[in-house]
Amino acid sequence: MLRFITFLLFISTLQTSYAKNKTEKNILTKTKSHYFHLHQNKKDKSKEATVYILLHGVGDNSENFIRFIQSIWGEEEAIFLAPEGTTKVGKGYTWSGKDINVIKEMMVDAIKRYKIKKSKIRLIGFSAGCIIGFLYCSLIPDHIDDFGGFGGFIMQGKGIPIKKMKGKVRVFYSVGQKDPNIRAFPQTLQQLKNEKITVGSFKPTDSGHTLTKIQLQKMLDYFNKK
Repeated sequence: MLRFITFLLFISTLQTSYAKNKTEKNILTKTKSHYFHLHQNKKDKSKEATVYILLHGVGDNSENFIRFIQSIWGEEEAIFLAPEGTTKVGKGYTWSGKDINVIKEMMVDAIKRYKIKKSKIRLIGFSAGCIIGFLYCSLIPDHIDDFGGFGGFIMQGKGIPIKKMKGKVRVFYSVGQKDPNIRAFPQTLQQLKNEKITVGSFKPTDSGHTLTKIQLQKMLDYFNKK
């Protein structure tokens, strides 16, 4: 059994807030611990939308994070779903080892709900969400093809079998050069390369512990290239 782990990160003020628009038409629907929202972009009706499962950071929650991602998203059509960590931190939550099952439940639900193949599911994690995302991909690599990890790192120690990701999960890894977690960037990137995991990376020079529109676009460019 995976022992319970609470992920405690050094975090500056969490930069995943957004300004609510009183005329906002996009509505989030809650099912169990899941928030989901269809991002409406119909420029290319021939393309099936990709499902993005979003993992928030410490002290955040699923609703805030999904709205934040929506506010900096580009034109690509996507379906966003966000589970929520179960460990209370301040006004929000963080993740622990037991939450692997929360994410797994959402993966299975997404496949059934949208009748899609796993190749149309991508995982995005920020901060503690990046850490639990790496752990999820290591333990259950068959569920997804792509993982975008931002502002976090791979936990060190036994029981993190990242080698299982080889040939199954592509990774895009990005940490801002002003982010305190940049100290873990070289080691995490080297671990992925040592295990011959397909990985792209980006270190924006002007960003701290946050997730930016440029980082997301770099991720999409990397995953969508032929």
